[in-house]
Amino acid sequence: MLGGRPTRIETIHLTLAFLGETVTARLPELHALANGIKGESFAITIDRFGYWRHNHLFWAGCSKPPEQLFDLYGRLQVALADSKFPIDPPIQAFTPHLTLLRKVPICTTIAGLDFPVTERLTWLCDRFVLVQSESLFGKHRYQMLGEYLLA
Repeated sequence: MLGGRPTRIETIHLTLAFLGETVTARLPELHALANGIKGESFAITIDRFGYWRHNHLFWAGCSKPPEQLFDLYGRLQVALADSKFPIDPPIQAFTPHLTLLRKVPICTTIAGLDFPVTERLTWLCDRFVLVQSESLFGKHRYQMLGEYLLA
C-alpha cells in the first residue's frame, strides 16, 4: 500500500494546460481560441506507472505518447501564450500522465519508480475540454465549460 489520497474516478484527466485563475470576462476569448485549435484524434496506451518525489504524485502514463498529442499540446500552448493567457506553470517539458494518487508519503522503495503496468489500457482521444476546477470543503470538482472536437 502506497498511502496518499486516491484520485476519484470522475476526476481523472490528462492536463494539456493549467491556467489557474482566469477572469470570467475572458471565457469567450478562451472558447474561440480552443475552437481554433486543429488536431487529429489519437489513441493513448497507458502502459506504465511512475512516481514524482518532488510533488508526491503516483501516476499512470504512456511509454510512447502519440505525436498527435504533442502536436495538440504545442498548438494549444502557443495559442494561449500568443493570447496572453497565463499558463501555470509556464511552458515546460510535457509528460502526459493521469494522476492516480496525491500526497503519497516519500518512501525509498518507490523513489524513482517507473515500471510497466500489468494490463495496458487504450484511451481514444477525439476531443479536448475546458474545465473549471472548484474546491469545496477540501474536495475538488470539475465543471465542463467547453468541448472541442479533433478531426
